[in-house]
Amino acid sequence: NLGDKLFLTIGKGDVVLPFTSVEHVVDAMHRAVTNDVAAGRIYNIVDDVEVTARRYLEKFIEVTGRDARVVGLPYFIPYLAFGTYELVSAAGILPKGITSRDQLKWKQARVRYDTARAKNDLDWQPFVDIESTMEATFKAHADKYY
Repeated sequence: NLGDKLFLTIGKGDVVLPFTSVEHVVDAMHRAVTNDVAAGRIYNIVDDVEVTARRYLEKFIEVTGRDARVVGLPYFIPYLAFGTYELVSAAGILPKGITSRDQLKWKQARVRYDTARAKNDLDWQPFVDIESTMEATFKAHADKYY
């Protein structure tokens, strides 16, 4: 099964994924509901450590022991595939709206989430190592499915 042997990233796989652990979310929520300053405010809760799509997949392979590799797919290939899909769906051959080149561009955007408000208002800080969180998550996945 190719899905068990090969993981594709778009480009180098260097897009940073906005990860956090459930412990961080619960801690931030607790701090928000017990702090009057937080009423009506919105907070980004994302770890400070930057994990790329490639690093995420490499860690998955490492922890689960999968005989797999990560390969970067040049951006133009999915861009052309998505453009072809848009043309085919516009012709009524396939259903519209499954994906688009705009979605591809959005998923490859270099977005950084500012957590300064949560840190200032709530005195919130990430306290769980994201590497160990990924390891525990992937180990649980491997124990269940492999």
